[in-house]
Amino acid sequence: MPPSPPPFQDNQWQFLTALEALGAPVSLSVAQALAPIDSRSLDQLLAHCREKGWIQDAGEGLLRLSSRLPEKLRLDLEVRNTDRLNGLLADTIEDLGLTETLGPEIMARIQARAGRMDKAGEIEVERAHQSLARKDHDEAYRRLSRGVAMLHSHITMGRIGVDRLYTESTLELSNLSYAVGRGMRVLSAYLKTAIGVARNSGDDRSHALACLHMGRLMAYYGRPGEAMALLIQGKEEVERLGDSDIHKAAAEFLGLCSIHQGKFLEAVGYFQTAEQSFAQNQDRLLFYPTILWNLGITLFFNGQVPRALGFFHSYWILARDMGWSAVACIARALLGLALATARKNPQALHHLQEALKDATQANNEYALFIARAGMAIHAYYEDRNQESFAILHQALVEGRQAATAPMLSSLFIVDMLPEFNRQERDASLGKWNYQRQMERAMNQEGVLSNGVGMRLRGEQRLRNGESPLLAMEDFESSIRQFQKVGAVFAQNKTFIAAAMLHLSEGNQGQAADVAFKVWQRIRGMGLDKDLLPVELQRLLDEQGRWQEAEDSLENFIARYMNALKVLDQIEDEDELLYEVIRRQLLLLIAERGVLFVPDPNDEASLIFRTGCNLSRQETGSPSFRASLDLVARAFHEDAVIVEGLPQDPDAPAELGRRRALALPILAPGHLRGVIYLESMYVNDAFDLVPHSLLKLGAEHLARYVHNLVECIRLRQEASRLASFKEIRFGQRKDDSIITRSRAMFQILEQAEMAARSEATLLVTGETGTGKELLVKRIHHFSNRSKGPMVTVDSTTIPENLVESELFGHEKGAFTGADSRKLGLIEMAHEGTLFIDEIGELPPQTQVKLLRALESRTFHRVGGAQAVKSDFRLVAATNRSLAKEVEQGRFRQDLYYRLNVIHLVLPPLRERGDDVIVLARHFLDHYCSKYGFKPLNFNRRDEDMLTAYSWPGNVRELKNVIERAVILSGGRRPALDIRDGVQAEGRDFFSGAPTMEEVQRRYITKVLEKTKGRIDGPGGAAEILGMKRSTLYSRMYKLGLKDVGKKE
Repeated sequence: MPPSPPPFQDNQWQFLTALEALGAPVSLSVAQALAPIDSRSLDQLLAHCREKGWIQDAGEGLLRLSSRLPEKLRLDLEVRNTDRLNGLLADTIEDLGLTETLGPEIMARIQARAGRMDKAGEIEVERAHQSLARKDHDEAYRRLSRGVAMLHSHITMGRIGVDRLYTESTLELSNLSYAVGRGMRVLSAYLKTAIGVARNSGDDRSHALACLHMGRLMAYYGRPGEAMALLIQGKEEVERLGDSDIHKAAAEFLGLCSIHQGKFLEAVGYFQTAEQSFAQNQDRLLFYPTILWNLGITLFFNGQVPRALGFFHSYWILARDMGWSAVACIARALLGLALATARKNPQALHHLQEALKDATQANNEYALFIARAGMAIHAYYEDRNQESFAILHQALVEGRQAATAPMLSSLFIVDMLPEFNRQERDASLGKWNYQRQMERAMNQEGVLSNGVGMRLRGEQRLRNGESPLLAMEDFESSIRQFQKVGAVFAQNKTFIAAAMLHLSEGNQGQAADVAFKVWQRIRGMGLDKDLLPVELQRLLDEQGRWQEAEDSLENFIARYMNALKVLDQIEDEDELLYEVIRRQLLLLIAERGVLFVPDPNDEASLIFRTGCNLSRQETGSPSFRASLDLVARAFHEDAVIVEGLPQDPDAPAELGRRRALALPILAPGHLRGVIYLESMYVNDAFDLVPHSLLKLGAEHLARYVHNLVECIRLRQEASRLASFKEIRFGQRKDDSIITRSRAMFQILEQAEMAARSEATLLVTGETGTGKELLVKRIHHFSNRSKGPMVTVDSTTIPENLVESELFGHEKGAFTGADSRKLGLIEMAHEGTLFIDEIGELPPQTQVKLLRALESRTFHRVGGAQAVKSDFRLVAATNRSLAKEVEQGRFRQDLYYRLNVIHLVLPPLRERGDDVIVLARHFLDHYCSKYGFKPLNFNRRDEDMLTAYSWPGNVRELKNVIERAVILSGGRRPALDIRDGVQAEGRDFFSGAPTMEEVQRRYITKVLEKTKGRIDGPGGAAEILGMKRSTLYSRMYKLGLKDVGKKE
C-alpha cells in the first residue's frame, strides 16, 4: 500500500502549501504572514519536517522545501495550490506590502501559476529590460522569451489588456533573437499574433513594424516570396504614416526591402539611418548583426571603402568591449573579408585568422562562413589558387554556414569562380559553381545581380573565343546596371575588364583612359594601385598618367560645397552634426571621425558630441588617450595637426600606425570644438590639402552649421509652443502665498533654497493646503523661471491615456491617434514639470517616468526614437508615498528618486492666526470680484472661523468665504459655518450600523456633495483620500452606482 499522507493540521498544510507556491527561500516571518499559524503548530511542523529533511534552512534565517521532500507529498502540495489559491496568495502579498521583499522572480512564478499571465509576463518583461540595462543579452533574452510567452498565452486565451505591451515586447524579442543568434522558430508565431493584435487594436505603427519584422524572418528562412510581400506591405504602411520616427524605426527593414528590389543606393541610405539610430539610442535599440553586414557591405560596394572599413572596425571594438562576443566575431570577420577584397593583405590576414579562431571555438556559423570566404580571397590574390579553392570549398560545401550566409556575400567570392572554372575545379561546389552563379545572376530579379551576370558572361565570351564586340556590349550593359544602383566598387571591376579588352585589341589609348578613370576612383577610396592588373599599371606608367589623378584645390572646394548642400535639408540637430562628420570622412578619405565640443561645466575641456564609426565608449578607453591629447593640443593651440599614432599595445606590427587629423573649429560666437578624423587601413588625403585651407574651411563650416542649428532649434521651439495647451510662465497675481505662521515661513524659506537646485522635490500635505501654489513659487525662484511650468493632475486623466498625455504619441499609435502629439514631459523642456497626486500614476507609467528621470530621454507612445527633455520634476500628493511603497502600490525606486527634498505643508488648523488672515484676504478678493463694497468680520464670525477644524483646508475656507460674500447682499458676510459643520458631522451611527453600512452612508454623502464626480479637485476620491480605482472597487462592493448624479 502507498504511504498515507502525513497527519498535518489544516493550518500546517496551508503553511507548507505557501512554501511550495513561493518556490524560493523566505524568512519565517514572511511565511507566517502569508499562511498564519500558531506557534505550537508551527514548532511541531518544523520539528517534524526538519527531522525528515523536508524543510531546508537556507541561511540568514531563510527556509525552503528541500529536494528530499517525498514526491507524493510534493504532488499533494501542487494539487492543493490551485489557480485560485495562488491568486489569493498574490493578493495577500500585495496587501501586506511584501512585493519588494519577495522580489519579481517569486511574484512572476505565483502570478503565472494563478493563471494571471498578463501580470507574470509584465514582470518578466521588466526584468528583461533590467538585464538589457546591464548589457547582459543572454539573460535578457531568457527573461524576455518567458515574458512574451506568457503574454502570448494570455492573448491567445482571448483575454485583453496587454496589447501594446505584447506587440512592443515581441518586436524587442525579434531584435534580441538576432543579437544572440537563437529563438527564430517560435518567433514566427509571436510575430503573427502581434500583427493580428496590432491590426485589431488600431495600432498602425506596430502593425507596420511587425510586418517588417516578419518579412526579415522569412528572408532568414530563405522564403523570398513571402519576405518580399511582407516587406513591401510594411514599407507602404510606413510611408502612409510618413513621420521621421517610424522611418527611423523601420530603416533597417526598408533597406532590406531595397536590396531585394535591387535598389542598392537606396539601401545604403536606409542602412545609414538605421545605424545612426542605434548610435543615438543604445539604451533602447538592440544591435543586431543584420545592420552590421548590410550597411558595411553596401558601403563597401558603393565605393565608400574607408568608411566601410572604419564601420567594421568600430563595431568590432564596440561589440568586444560590450561583451557581445557573437557580434564582435562577425564584425571582425567582415573587416578581414573587406580588407582582403581591397588587397590590404597583411591586415586582412591578421583579422581573418583571429576571427576564424574565435568563430571555430564558438561555433558561430555566420562568422565561420565570412572568415573562410575572406581567407579564400586572401589566398587567391596571393596566387595560391589551390589553397584558396580548398578553403572556399570548406565554407560553401563541407560546412553548413553558406545556408545562412548574409545577403550580398556572393559579390565577394564570385570573381574567383571563373578561374576555378577554367581549372575545372568548381563542379564540386554544387550550386555555388561558376555556371550556376552566372545563370542565377542573369535570371534573378535585381539590377545588381544582372550587373554581375553581364560581366561574367562577357568574360566567358572572351574565354570561349566569341566576338569581342559581344563581350564589350555585355561589359557596357554591366556598367550601366551598376551605375543605376551606385555599386561603384563592383563597377570598377567591369571597367577593368573593359580596359583589358581594349588593351588586348591594341587600343592602348582607350585602355589607358578607362584604366585612368578606375585609378581616380581607387585613389578616391584611399586604396592602392594593386587593384589594377599589372598590365594596366604598366600602361599608365608608360603614358605618365599617374600624376593626373592628383586632387586639385578646385575639385576639393567643389566637393566641400556639395557636402554643405546636403546639410540644409536636415531638421534634427543630432542628425545634422552626425552628417557633418560623415561628410568630412568622405571629403578627406578617412575611416572614422568624432566631433568634440567644450564641456558646459568646464570650457577648457572637450567632450564627445557625436561620432561616425567611433563610439563614446571607445573615445573614453585608454587606447584612445593619445588621440585625446592630439585633440586637446589642436583646441588650445588653434592649429591643424596631422600625426601618426600608435595602434593598441597588443596589436601586431603589420597593422601599422593610425593616421590622425585634429581640425579645430573656433569661429567666435559660433560652434566651437575639434573635428577628429583617423585612418588605419587606407591611404588618407590629410596631407594633400594645405592646412591653411583646412583651417579656413573649418571656420566657414562652424559658422554655417551654427546657423543651421539655430534654425532647427527655433523650428522645434515653435512646434513645441504651437502644441502647448497650457503653459504657465512666472507667477500670477493670485498665486501669492499669504501667511503669518512661523511653520509656513520655514517651509517657504526651505522652498526658496530648494528652488535654486536641480534636485527633484516632493511636496506633501492634506488636500487643499496649497501644494500647487508652493510649487509655482518654487518654479518662480528657480533658474528655470523663464521656461514653462507644466502641470499634470493625475486624477483627471483616464488611466488608458496617462502615458499618451505624459509622453506624447506618434501618428497611428492607436485608434484615434491621427497625428503626432507632444507629451507634457516634452513640453516641460528647460522648465518645471509638476505632477500633482503622483501616487495615482499606473505602475507601467511609473516605470517609464523613472527611466525619463534617469536619462532625460523617453519614447512617445508608438515611437522608437528617443526624445530628449531637460525638465525638473516636482511632485505632490496628499498621501504617504512611504506607506504606498510598503503596500506595493508605488515603486520604491521612483519614491527614492522623488524624495530627494521633501517639503510638508501643515494643515490650516495648525497655522494659528492664518485662518483669520486668509479669511480677510478672501473676503476682500470676492467683494471686489462681485462688485460689493468692502465687508468686515465681527468677533462672532472670527470665533466661528477659528473654532472649525477645516478638513478641506485653505480650499474649503476659500469656498466658504466666496459663498458668504455672494449671499451677503452687500451688507455683511453671510457666514454660517455651524450649519456646514452640522451637515459635515451628521451622525452616521444611528441604528448601530455595521462597518460596511457606515462606509456606505459616508461615501453616499460625499457623492451627493460632489454630484457624483469622482475625479479631479474636490472630487469624491480626493475628499475620501482614496485612489480612484480603490473608490470604484469599494462602491461596487457596497452596491453604489449612480449616487449623487444629476437626473
